[in-house]
Amino acid sequence: IQEEHFGATAIGNKIYVCGGRNRENKLSNELKVFDCNSMKWTILSPMKYARENFCITNLNGFIYVTVPDETMIERYNITLDMWEEIEHQDIPKDIFHFFTFDNELYLIVILI
Repeated sequence: IQEEHFGATAIGNKIYVCGGRNRENKLSNELKVFDCNSMKWTILSPMKYARENFCITNLNGFIYVTVPDETMIERYNITLDMWEEIEHQDIPKDIFHFFTFDNELYLIVILI
């Protein structure tokens, strides 16, 4: 498992962990899932880009990840084990975070 600066999100009985830095301090694009029932890790398709200190959330069978100052969001399809890029050039490049609430995806932008 990644050692630091990774992202994690839970869906049902599974915890998805991605990105961060590994034991060799190398930036990672790995995605792994821990099944709380079987108590086992499974390696899934890696993100297109290695990253650390990023935003992560999930909604409707997808995992969303991004880093402030990027002009796209990566979206992981849990059913297909596949990543895709979603452009978001209209979002300010200030510090932000996103989360889900009541079946909606919200973005927090802090204008400095």
